[in-house]
Amino acid sequence: MELVKKTPDAKAALSKIMAGLQGDAYLEFADRYRLPEENTRLYQLILKDENPRRAADVLLKNPAGLAMFKKTIQQKRKEKETLQLLGAIRRSGGKEQLAILESVAFDRKRDEVLRRQVTEWLGNSWNGEERVLELLKAGKIEPRFIPAAVQGVSGAWRMAIRLEAAKYLGNADPNAAQKIPAMSDLLALKGDVAKGAPLFEQYCANCHQVKGKGIDYGPKLSEIGSKLPREGQYLAILHPNAGISFGYEGWEFKMKNGDKITGLIASQTETQLVLKMPSGALATYPQAEIASRKQLPDSIMPAGFHIIMKEQELADLVEYLMTLKKM
Repeated sequence: MELVKKTPDAKAALSKIMAGLQGDAYLEFADRYRLPEENTRLYQLILKDENPRRAADVLLKNPAGLAMFKKTIQQKRKEKETLQLLGAIRRSGGKEQLAILESVAFDRKRDEVLRRQVTEWLGNSWNGEERVLELLKAGKIEPRFIPAAVQGVSGAWRMAIRLEAAKYLGNADPNAAQKIPAMSDLLALKGDVAKGAPLFEQYCANCHQVKGKGIDYGPKLSEIGSKLPREGQYLAILHPNAGISFGYEGWEFKMKNGDKITGLIASQTETQLVLKMPSGALATYPQAEIASRKQLPDSIMPAGFHIIMKEQELADLVEYLMTLKKM
């Protein structure tokens, strides 16, 4: 790849090829070769909202692209553009990305609305969730922005993160020690399918698909009613660690640059690792950039639904899941 960059004819030919590429094909080439000449196009993809997250990821891997990105962020008169750029990196969780988000969130000279939004975005990634807790514990987040920080981690997989963050609102969650309801009590309830469907959209569709709708991250549930009995549905929801589906084991990778990445292994070769991220998108990393890896002990599905849902809501959700059967 470096040889291509240093050979004028080869570089010109590559640039010509890339000029004719669009979408994922273009981003794949841009990520592979990281030509500084492509920074402007990548930047414009972010502003046009055309796969902005991937475009930002590729852009920031190039020193000149990172400098371009930071230059705009520092220009206080371009708040709308800044918001677009920061929105594209909020789910990355990379060390550089988190530092950029913090630089705006803690800049007292910036617009308050912008700072509040970016404070919320700080917790939109695995590493970001942990960083928000660090900042809350250290008292570094201004009291008026604490609700935004807590809101940012409200969708965290890890229930412990959500509960710990909620304590900083001034009122600890009174249900934190709530016991898991007895199976006999749950089975005695009559569920309502009509009420269960929107509950699925609210709590489950951000990781599961039903008939092509929802995020393709966890197992597809279009036929779950044919696979698990009612008791099994409750067990899967309330005790997710009891049965982690094959192929859906979570992994944590520490990169040589210090970043920490978490996701599901979609595929891998001797040279590349492809991860499925919580958004359902695929991200490719060179094996040579990985320092270490470990399988996460817990399911990627969070525990604690008995804390955020009432028993009747659990019954309604399970009633809906029981209708999802093989045709």
